[in-house]
Amino acid sequence: FNHCGAKNFLYTDLPDTTWFNNGSRYVQTSYRTGAVADPYVTQSDASSTQDGWFVEVMPDFNQRNPLVMDYLIQTGIFWTEYAHIDGIRQDTYPYCDVEAMARWCARMELEYPGYNIVGEVWIGSNVGISSWQTGSPVSFGRDTKLRTIMDFPLMSIINAAVDEKTDGFSEGLCKIYEYLSQDAVFADPLHLLTFLDNHDTDRFARTAEQAKNINRYKQAITLLLTLRGIPQLYAGNEVGMYGNKSEGDGALRNDFPVSALTASLRDSLQTAYYDFTKLLLNYRKEHKELAYGTLKHYAPQYGCYVYSRTLEGKSTTVIMNGRDEEVELPLGRYSEALGDEGMDIISGASFKLGETVHLGARQIMVLTNFN
Repeated sequence: FNHCGAKNFLYTDLPDTTWFNNGSRYVQTSYRTGAVADPYVTQSDASSTQDGWFVEVMPDFNQRNPLVMDYLIQTGIFWTEYAHIDGIRQDTYPYCDVEAMARWCARMELEYPGYNIVGEVWIGSNVGISSWQTGSPVSFGRDTKLRTIMDFPLMSIINAAVDEKTDGFSEGLCKIYEYLSQDAVFADPLHLLTFLDNHDTDRFARTAEQAKNINRYKQAITLLLTLRGIPQLYAGNEVGMYGNKSEGDGALRNDFPVSALTASLRDSLQTAYYDFTKLLLNYRKEHKELAYGTLKHYAPQYGCYVYSRTLEGKSTTVIMNGRDEEVELPLGRYSEALGDEGMDIISGASFKLGETVHLGARQIMVLTNFN
């Protein structure tokens, strides 16, 4: 919606010079997406962000031109109808005209009720991304009509948390607790798109050495698939692919290893990644509380983070040790989240809860409660 390619016929054979911003001539954006919702912004800063081109080979549509808007709306409807898609991710969302995007979202919802649009809002704070979600309490008087936004701050926090020892008030899993405790800034936290990485960032495993640390991945993917939001998985993470953006975007977008598509051809590390991911995904598929349930969490103690998801009397509780040493965790304060009996889906062991639970280094328990 924001731009096309420089070899697109709309640019090589311009309908007129008003189809693209800045008289259809290249002017670089400032990339300061925070300026769009800044209550103190100057007009020059706002237009620099939204009217500038992302890069020279991406001519920036002038969405204030009604003919451009007609084209973009009709194109959205055509491809949705042709390809039978249920939703779409819109790239570089804050660089678009806010009112134009709201019109497009409203029109797609009118044509296809329930159609989900995900906005790539790459801003590093919860307040910053919140202002782009429809109904936001910090909307600055506008309604974007955008239901789902990408939770970039949580991505960064999970990546940092699993590499730190959980201690004090701000290290390790404490970061996740503190971030989620501020979810009141969101109109609908369940409609945040959550992820560990994507094609524009470092892969979750940045190096081959990091990819060998399966416990790091297990903690991160458990958080992703059991906390609030709509989880997105980047293809290849489920078999331990790694990549570092310092080596260029190509390193983040390597081909999926074809051999890993066949169980008998996966190596032991790939199998460990794959089997754990499959286990959690299948559990999530059968337990709707992980998609729609309320979240209750406890401030971390003894290096452990405990939280539960509950829907219609069914609950799942996660206990995660954020330290590299064993811990004997007292359970008394977790009575709201734990039943008397249940099963840990990771170990497959049934349990009757006592006064404490023993956790190994970085151990995770995902408990489905029987009562």
